[in-house]
Amino acid sequence: AYQLYITSSLDSGRRELTVLVRELAIANYLRELDGAGRQGAPEVLVVIPAYNEDETLAAVLDELPDRAGGLAVEHLVVVDGAGDSTEAVARCFGVPAVHHANRGQTAALITGYEIAMRRGARIVATLDADGQMVPAELDRMVTPIEADRADLVSGSRVLGSHQSESRWRSSGVWFFGL
Repeated sequence: AYQLYITSSLDSGRRELTVLVRELAIANYLRELDGAGRQGAPEVLVVIPAYNEDETLAAVLDELPDRAGGLAVEHLVVVDGAGDSTEAVARCFGVPAVHHANRGQTAALITGYEIAMRRGARIVATLDADGQMVPAELDRMVTPIEADRADLVSGSRVLGSHQSESRWRSSGVWFFGL
């Protein structure tokens, strides 16, 4: 029973730390955003969680379109306690939200979604900072929502063409899927 109590207390402490890290990142982001003179609700806010992605982030942000579905696109990079120059790269492209301690991709996404809600974003999209998702596809994702044909659109990394059709890769995907 005592071990259960300790485990529960540790889990509770981790959750509280994650909330604290998130709220500090959001407060700093909103303050910096206001200082940069950017206010108002974004039409499309693209949330990009990034952890040690200094080598790929600039290419992803360069490829991000200015408009999708006829709406203006704004991006938000959530730097999740990265130990490289990911934050510096993100700052070159605007104001990032920064977790000063790594909390994981889910926590970074939640921070981004919370910022989107607080800013009143009309549509929220997510992209990976490592270039696995194609920023040019954003228009195909946003258009059905803007046209009121969908409430949610989800992309896929495996539909269409993929990099490898080998039996080893397929077997590995199947095996690790179990």
